[in-house]
Amino acid sequence: MVLEEIEGEVIAINLDTGAYFSFRDSAASVWSELMAGESPLERIVDALEARFAGERDEVKSAVSAFLRSVEAEGLVAIEQHPADVSQSARPVNAPRRSERPPFSPPVFEKYTDMQEFLLVDPIHEVDVSRWPDARGRP
Repeated sequence: MVLEEIEGEVIAINLDTGAYFSFRDSAASVWSELMAGESPLERIVDALEARFAGERDEVKSAVSAFLRSVEAEGLVAIEQHPADVSQSARPVNAPRRSERPPFSPPVFEKYTDMQEFLLVDPIHEVDVSRWPDARGRP
């Protein structure tokens, strides 16, 4: 997978399928939490609650559905963990509820219009230095 963040939007390309995805708003926030490392659901919900105004149950339900969707697209692997017993707390510097933009469920857009090009492109034949590796070719 190849990722790039541009002005708050995350673009991800699944090199196995050739599909690419756009994550904006709360979806970009979820993705940022995922890229920060192992992120339990509760931690992601805490981060979204600090940034957006919304009911915790609504946020948690929307994030769970979003994670299942991106897992189905092969972008993440969800591991089951025991229930997270940590307490949630709003950071002292977090904006007040009235100052935060309203929460909208995270969604992504999937594009397949360049699938054929991405799957035949030599990008799939690069080594760790990201240069094409022709050693395996006849």
